Amino acid sequence: MGEVFLARQRGPSAFSRYVVLKRLHAQFLQDPQFVQMFLNEAQIAANLSHANIAHIYELFEDGENGYVIAMEYVRGGTVLSLLREHARSHIGGLPFGIVTRITSAVCEALHYAYFEPGPDGAGRNVVHRDISPSNVIVGYDGQIKLVDFGIAKALQDEASHAT
Repeated sequence: MGEVFLARQRGPSAFSRYVVLKRLHAQFLQDPQFVQMFLNEAQIAANLSHANIAHIYELFEDGENGYVIAMEYVRGGTVLSLLREHARSHIGGLPFGIVTRITSAVCEALHYAYFEPGPDGAGRNVVHRDISPSNVIVGYDGQIKLVDFGIAKALQDEASHAT
């Protein structure tokens, strides 16, 4: 649904950092449903601040290219790439300790997204709906980040639209 780019954000006084830019594929720009899903992803993820959820820095318009989400860059790879690399060089699956650490971090992120109080004091009730090895990043430094809230739902929003 989206294109992802690595970019360098620059600012005054030699400020510089890598960020990930995600934008909707051009083929979806004219479809209001896809545009709304993309905007929802930015809105939902931007309001979640947890060590195991990739941070959203900004949502902006890029002229005729539509909206772009600027988010945290984690130097590493997806769990999917880790599994593939491990399968090429080892017999069996990932070591139990690594699997436990990744699973625990993802569970902490999901717990936070669902139960963390929002501005009204009630839980945010965010359900990711796309937990997969390609949506979990493992940094070379051991960070574990959940990404891609593209099809996530905030259940209170769903309930308010149903009535």
